[in-house]
Amino acid sequence: MNAPPRMTRRSVALLGGAAVPVAVWLVVVPWDLSEIDASGAMIEGGGDDNAGSIATVAVVVLAMGVVLALLQQTRTVAELFTFGGFIAWAALFGWRAGSSRVIGANFFMIPLLFAVVPAAIIVPLFVRWVARRSAEYSR
Repeated sequence: MNAPPRMTRRSVALLGGAAVPVAVWLVVVPWDLSEIDASGAMIEGGGDDNAGSIATVAVVVLAMGVVLALLQQTRTVAELFTFGGFIAWAALFGWRAGSSRVIGANFFMIPLLFAVVPAAIIVPLFVRWVARRSAEYSR
């Protein structure tokens, strides 16, 4: 059986990586991150209470990226998978947090710029490092 072309593997890895956080987000994180409802009443477990669930999405993508980096068959696409996953994660966070109703000002840009975006850059680089180290050890 012929291996798929390199560009196809890379595209599938990127899109597959983007699909994972969307699926995990839909299962783990409430769709609406608002702190108050339309009538102004506080929502139990809203807003910042979802930080752990949002971080869980990132941890799942990271774990899958590291596993892919350690497997010889998927080592070359692990960083693309992780990059696609973290870009989708950052986009979901920005979109959902930016559209939430909060008490006072919505400061979602602070964690987006100081935590989410840096993680979306650093984590794929870490996965690339793991893949290269794994390749060196398997020689």
